[in-house]
Amino acid sequence: NAFVDPVRTNGNVIENGYRALAAHLADLDGMYGKNEQRAHAGLRSTDLFEQGMSLAALATWTREQVLA
Repeated sequence: NAFVDPVRTNGNVIENGYRALAAHLADLDGMYGKNEQRAHAGLRSTDLFEQGMSLAALATWTREQVLA
């Protein structure tokens, strides 16, 4: 497992993994600051990360960012 403290495998593993990733991202933002826009597509993760959207919407958002 990629975290210093392993993701719990009991309960909802997907949610546990997303929560660990959100905590890690918050730690990185605290250390480096957050100067970029972010978007994502994920299963049951819209309440944990900003700009949650469908995969098709993420593809459109990414294209718009690249062409901007």
